[in-house]
Amino acid sequence: MIDFDYKIYKMYDVLSKEEYDKVSELVNNFNIDLKNVTSPLGFLQWSNKIQNAFKLKHPDRYNRMVNNNSYNYKDYQCLAELNKEIGVDEHDYFNFLMTYRTEDLMNSRIVKLYDTAFRNILKDVFKKEVIYDKVLFGHFNIYPKNSFIVNHTDGPMADDRYFTSLFFLNSGRKYEDGSLLKIYTKNGVVDVIPDFNDIVLLDHMNYNCRHEVTENLIDGVRYSLYTPFKLDDYNNKLKQDI
Repeated sequence: MIDFDYKIYKMYDVLSKEEYDKVSELVNNFNIDLKNVTSPLGFLQWSNKIQNAFKLKHPDRYNRMVNNNSYNYKDYQCLAELNKEIGVDEHDYFNFLMTYRTEDLMNSRIVKLYDTAFRNILKDVFKKEVIYDKVLFGHFNIYPKNSFIVNHTDGPMADDRYFTSLFFLNSGRKYEDGSLLKIYTKNGVVDVIPDFNDIVLLDHMNYNCRHEVTENLIDGVRYSLYTPFKLDDYNNKLKQDI
């Protein structure tokens, strides 16, 4: 059913002109107050080397993070400083970023417009209408300065996925700013600058390409809406033929 390793849709192709113009306006002012963001600690998947060094330098902060199983933006900044001090390699983290979801944010005007785009993409991919009456997205991935995701495949955890969708909420970022999505395809490496105009689907059924997010080199935060589309989603969120 899915016959691509990755696919990029253009936002202006999956929204009306009026919807696209509104997204263009809203994305330029999009911002999440990082002081309000708390992420699950397990999301970091940090090595013993990093944990031990952080515990030694920031014992109270480390204990609070472990006891609460979460970290906030200030914790993230402390970790970023430590990463630079001791040096980080590809075995020290899987993810070094933050995640976020609130009902208010998911019901915001810009997310509703992105949801419209996603529904149109699903219709194009599967030739079926979406019958799900809630927002389709999972959560925001937030990439402050120094964030990254290492080169990986999604492995067994993606066995029940058709694909993962990535919607960006940035405009005007440049290649040299970093935080690129790098996709390792059978035909070479594709670098995607995170821009709202490009919507990326990564297949997991057939190809499951390696991919990564390079380090964010600037103060500007990189945002994306991250959503796996699973077999259950196909069965329960799309109109089935009778």
